[in-house]
Amino acid sequence: MTAKPIILVVEDDAYVRDIFQRSLERAGFDVLTAAHGKEALVSFRKGGIGLVVTDILMPELDGFRLTRTLRREAPSLPVIAISVINDVADSRAMVLEAGATLAVCKPVNPHELVRLVQKFFAPQPLQ
Repeated sequence: MTAKPIILVVEDDAYVRDIFQRSLERAGFDVLTAAHGKEALVSFRKGGIGLVVTDILMPELDGFRLTRTLRREAPSLPVIAISVINDVADSRAMVLEAGATLAVCKPVNPHELVRLVQKFFAPQPLQ
C-alpha cells in the first residue's frame, strides 16, 4: 500500500491557510502548510508532496517564482495557483505560463478547492 500524497497549501493569509487546511483534511487529505514560497520549498524538498495549492501574491518568494521552481524540480507535480489579480485573463495566462496546472481566482470556496484537488487523485479509467 502506498502512502497518501500530501497536499502543500502555500498562503500568506493565516486565516485562509487554516480554512483550506481544515477543509482538505476533512476530505481525507494529509496537509502541510507554508506562509510563503521559501517555506514551501523547504517542505517540498523533504519529499512526499503530491500537489501544491499556492497563492500568487506573497512575501519572501511569490507564487510565480515558486511555481517555476517546482516545475523545474518536479515537472509532473500538479500546482493549483490561486490569486486575486485585477485582470483575470492576463493573470491566468501568466500563472499557467509559469507552470501552474490550474489557475483559480479568489475568493475560492473551500468546498470547491476540495473538489478541484480530488480531481487530481480520482482513479483513471483503464484504456
